[in-house]
Amino acid sequence: MIISTITPVKIFRTPDGQLSRPLSRIERQLQSLKAQKTQHEIRPIISDMSADPEIREQIAQIAHKYGASYLFTPSTLVWNKSLCLNIGIQAASPDTKYLATLDMDLLYREDVFPTCIELAERHTGKSPLVLCRTFLYQNNDYRGDYTPAAFNRLRSRGKFLILSGNGGIQFFDYQWILKHRGYDERYNLWGGPDNEIVKRAEVDGCPVLWISRNTGQIYLLHLWHPQWFIPGLPAAFISNYRKTVNHKFVKEPVQITANPHSWGEEKTVIGPRFIDGELRIV
Repeated sequence: MIISTITPVKIFRTPDGQLSRPLSRIERQLQSLKAQKTQHEIRPIISDMSADPEIREQIAQIAHKYGASYLFTPSTLVWNKSLCLNIGIQAASPDTKYLATLDMDLLYREDVFPTCIELAERHTGKSPLVLCRTFLYQNNDYRGDYTPAAFNRLRSRGKFLILSGNGGIQFFDYQWILKHRGYDERYNLWGGPDNEIVKRAEVDGCPVLWISRNTGQIYLLHLWHPQWFIPGLPAAFISNYRKTVNHKFVKEPVQITANPHSWGEEKTVIGPRFIDGELRIV
């Protein structure tokens, strides 16, 4: 059985020359995927929209080191996670059984994927969407192993994210997400698409199952990071965009299939873009 994973990435340099995320974060995640205790094949995909060619080259080298597929998409969009994921969904091997979308800031306990597979395979009827509670680890790095004991020792060094923060892992039947054209590309900047696709699955009758909803077990570590401000993108603009444009889509009737005209195509997405150094909505 093949399980494909997709990690969306866009790393940039801040005005002081620092990276918005350390590249070691991608390497740690791929190590955690290699550590999964399953006989099934996990095929990671890194879907990258970083503008800096030096950064892209280093990400590609890390992906190659761990046997992950690397996809780069040139884009003037500030950020569209849905598009970045959809490019990866379309590029996944056609014989993929299950597909998991991940977050670059997450590390995965060695039994996350075996548990997802067990829940999905055990369920009769429509294939479920499997989610997992995320533990917010108050550190920007992790040097330990990926065993349950190692993760649970960190209990005093963070807290669990609320259940609406469900993007740490979303584990689907691949044919379901392919049929329904991936994530909704109307959502730009941050917030919205993870929750929206859960609603679509529920409306379509797919059971939504949680790992560790009530047990207190730590399966996912979200590494700490500062809140970067992208040069040329005012915080007030981000807040207003999320409250007006993104929030408008939340109120609309749920359509099970997204992106009716096209999906996974950068040029067709409407949203905030940097064009000739200026912020525009195109």
